[in-house]
Amino acid sequence: MSETGATCRRTREDRISFLPDHLLCEILSDVPTKTAVVTSVLSTRWRTIWLSTPVLDLHTHDFPNFTAFASFISSNPYYLIKKWINNAVTRKVQHLDILYPWFLEKMPPSIYTCESLVSLKLSDVLLADSEYFSIPCLKIMHLVNSIYTNGAFLEKLISSCPVLEDLTVVKDRDAEYDFEALRVRSQSLKSLVVDIDGHTYMDSENTGKAVVIDAPGLNYLSLKDKQSTSFVISKLSLSAKVNVNVSFDMDFDTDVIDSSKRSVVRTFFTMLSTELEEFKMNDLLVLSSSSVPECLRSSLEHVEIKTLIRGAVAEMELVKYFLENSAVLKKLKLCLRRGRMNEESIILMELLGLRRCSPSCEVVVQLEELKETSLKL
Repeated sequence: MSETGATCRRTREDRISFLPDHLLCEILSDVPTKTAVVTSVLSTRWRTIWLSTPVLDLHTHDFPNFTAFASFISSNPYYLIKKWINNAVTRKVQHLDILYPWFLEKMPPSIYTCESLVSLKLSDVLLADSEYFSIPCLKIMHLVNSIYTNGAFLEKLISSCPVLEDLTVVKDRDAEYDFEALRVRSQSLKSLVVDIDGHTYMDSENTGKAVVIDAPGLNYLSLKDKQSTSFVISKLSLSAKVNVNVSFDMDFDTDVIDSSKRSVVRTFFTMLSTELEEFKMNDLLVLSSSSVPECLRSSLEHVEIKTLIRGAVAEMELVKYFLENSAVLKKLKLCLRRGRMNEESIILMELLGLRRCSPSCEVVVQLEELKETSLKL
């Protein structure tokens, strides 16, 4: 037999079929599910291998008769979705990502006791309460616009995840499904994003709403909530990166220099880490210069005041406060309300005359309706 013939015979030999099942499953996981299913006709060895793949990748365009597919799904959607999820849990699914925006779909309780889950992402679904929770391997959990009827449910769910590292909670406060407090307590959590109804500001119905966070291992916290009136963040690491977008409940009927309101804001600044580098504010705050937080003296480099400045005493005092007390400030950005030319000139001259603690600080002034044009003072 020639050497060439022997080489050709070796190249035609089916060596891949002799690989162990777990390696074949890994191979099929890297191809579309439609392709993986086709391999079942190769031989009896391949007939059931695709059933054990840990990944399902299906799209509507994989079904040539979309009308028949839609009719099949619509015939009994809850039964089918529940069956699919339960089957995935039975087969030890590790990553479960469900988005169901068409109508509120109730999730089966089997996901609360899935021992293999590593990542759980649920959007626009209904999470019913359960007597038992245990998700020992879950590291990532994202709950986006999903409904659960009380805060105790979320507490139990989080406590059932002993290795949870990444948690995102995006929720609209709804009168029907609202609850008094959102509590997040976890020793393992490293990243937390909380976004509660960022489009609606506080009203009388939201009095008493609270957010409580106790996660000493956090490296990153993003908190956006314009409705809650109480925020308790305890045991936060000084090295954590924090992005806070909340309201201090300064309504427009209250004097902005009210001492109690000013005390709340001053306490907030005092509790900030000395590593604070950037601060943006949408509403006017008035601070007392009697005590200056350490973060202003040592690390604050950028300040942006988004409230339109008209030259009022309280407004200029706020600008003066940051300029005179921020030792390493590099940029203070503000926007002037459009007025008569002489009024704008007076404000600009006053800004130029303010003492700056940081020699490298520049004041960037934008004019209302001319956001692309700015002056550097």
